[in-house]
Amino acid sequence: MEYFKKKIITFICMMFVGMSLVVAQTNTTKHTVERGETLASIAKRYATTEAKIIELNPDAAQFVYVGMELIIPIVSPNFNNETIAVSRKIGSSRKIPLQSEADNDNELSLLKNNSLKKYEFKVFAGFSINNFTGKDAKNTDMICGFHAGVSFGYNFYENIFVESSIGIATKGYKLDTTMSSGDYWDDEGANYDSSTSTKYLSYNVDLPVLIGYNFFINDVSNLKIKVGPYMTYVISGKKTVENYTTIYPDIHSSETESIKSETKVGNMKGFKRMGYGVYAGISADYKSLVLSASYQRGLSKVFDKSKEYEQNILLSIGYRF
Repeated sequence: MEYFKKKIITFICMMFVGMSLVVAQTNTTKHTVERGETLASIAKRYATTEAKIIELNPDAAQFVYVGMELIIPIVSPNFNNETIAVSRKIGSSRKIPLQSEADNDNELSLLKNNSLKKYEFKVFAGFSINNFTGKDAKNTDMICGFHAGVSFGYNFYENIFVESSIGIATKGYKLDTTMSSGDYWDDEGANYDSSTSTKYLSYNVDLPVLIGYNFFINDVSNLKIKVGPYMTYVISGKKTVENYTTIYPDIHSSETESIKSETKVGNMKGFKRMGYGVYAGISADYKSLVLSASYQRGLSKVFDKSKEYEQNILLSIGYRF
């Protein structure tokens, strides 16, 4: 009789244990993915498996990202959610590819991915160095200007992104020339010196479409390179010509004349408002701060019958959201 009592008690205890395990496995909790977490680390924290998490969250089969809410099966009935909440931080929606817990050598890669946002919006401004290049622009000099705008980026893969922006920028060049009749006088004519200063300045709207690659440095910083075509449209602009001529009627006297003229781009013969070219740039991102340097080389002529092309160096500082 005593033997059967022990068997019954043992059977009842096993039933309770089995039922508690079933109940524990059917319990779930919500978890918001934090920076630095992978599916494997989340599964380990909750004493479950990646497969069970994916079963309740099919979207997690490809990747998890910071801010993503997961339904987690709870294996242990004594699991305390407060131990998780203590370490939570407010994060942005940044994409984190799945990694196995065994891939310890990829820990740096995990940190890299944490600095990547799926969508990025940025405002920027800075100064530019502008000039013309080409067969008919050999003696032109650079001028300084400014640029500002907004950009939108989409990270469609771990290291690869596309970016487009719209902004306003000044462009142009300057050209100084001098002429002289020489240092000798005679009874038949006078001597003269002449200098001409030409400055072309325009205000353009630029629209580049770029593809780039991310070089991740650490959790909060990365380096980007990008390249692609751009379109530009001249909103307004003008060419200013100043001429100074000093005439020496004889060796003891002189007369100076100055002439200044301005021509708007709309009145320039053969001027083309629309243009295009290639764009290449590099930027360094630290948290939300962005420092960048870019180069533009026009491929379309500024004037129909003149081989002059714009080229610009852009240095800017930006803030990304």
